[in-house]
Amino acid sequence: NLQKTTNGGLNWVIQNTNLSDPTSIYFLNNETGYISTVAGGIGKTTNAGNTWQVLNSGTIANLSSIFFVNENTGYVCGTGGVILKSTNGGQLWTTLNTGDISYYLSITFSNENRGYAVSQDGKVLFTSDGGDTWAIQYSENNTFSAVQFLNLDVGYIAPYGGYILKTTTGGIMTGFSPVQVTQVSDYHLSQNYPNPFNPKTVINYELQVLGNATLKVFDVLGNEVAELVNE
Repeated sequence: NLQKTTNGGLNWVIQNTNLSDPTSIYFLNNETGYISTVAGGIGKTTNAGNTWQVLNSGTIANLSSIFFVNENTGYVCGTGGVILKSTNGGQLWTTLNTGDISYYLSITFSNENRGYAVSQDGKVLFTSDGGDTWAIQYSENNTFSAVQFLNLDVGYIAPYGGYILKTTTGGIMTGFSPVQVTQVSDYHLSQNYPNPFNPKTVINYELQVLGNATLKVFDVLGNEVAELVNE
């Protein structure tokens, strides 16, 4: 059930949402909030949870996380790679094409265009265009249960296993657990993401040993156009 406190957590009162098994809650302000539930349920309140309106999500997928960028634009994710978007305060929802069928457990946006969803099988799904296109930004063999961004660059993911993933560049993840440290056996240059991109992209690389690295960009004619790394 859903419960509310008005005295800092000393007492809690059960709220009647007209929906069963809530999985996630998000409030835009003191009055307007949303919940997601299993079996495609979405609820909305505009009076601090005193009453709730049941919204039509158009899906029967289990919805695990809901997030609103502003009073109009919101997102919800769930089983089967489902990510839904609303541009009218939750009254209508459209299904976004993620290209993936993983169970996404948490979704957040760092601004109106840049969003992240994390999955039960260790994927980070990223969009830079408000959900029109999505790409897998990072993955590992684990369960990612929650994702949150403080600003455009700084974000955190909560995996299973007692460690945290952090980014300070909007998507290059770093684990903070000794068990996550592995020996790199060769150099590796990853595909840039997002691709195509506007106005920026991210390129990951790994080196077998510590040393100077130079990373340059050339055009199709072989002319050097940028030196990204020389350190």
